[in-house]
Amino acid sequence: MKHIEDIEKMSVEELIDIAEDMPVEIPDDLGKNISESIMAQAALADIPKSAQTVRRLILATTAAAACLTVFLTVRNQPKDTFDDPHLAYAELEKTFSYISSKVDKGMEIASEAEPVFTKTAGVFGSNDKL
Repeated sequence: MKHIEDIEKMSVEELIDIAEDMPVEIPDDLGKNISESIMAQAALADIPKSAQTVRRLILATTAAAACLTVFLTVRNQPKDTFDDPHLAYAELEKTFSYISSKVDKGMEIASEAEPVFTKTAGVFGSNDKL
């Protein structure tokens, strides 16, 4: 087998000569494979229509059972907890206010830690020059 670089350097005539020189090998069991394929196709054609109908009925029953299982296991949609949209909006604002207060507290902690990180980065940076 040639490398791709060698093939790219070849002329079109050389490539055609190589393609024409290669013998085509036929597998020893090609006839056997073809006859087995033909026999399998004939056997499938001989299956009675009633067997195919039974197979389709079993598949349809299985699909229906799966759909029914999913339908029965999925719970109903949650009901609204607020009748008044203004109360729901007020509760949402309260929740966002709570989240914001927690984020603010986290930002305070992070800003206090920033000088420590800066100092640590400076120490590690000075060791690189050694």
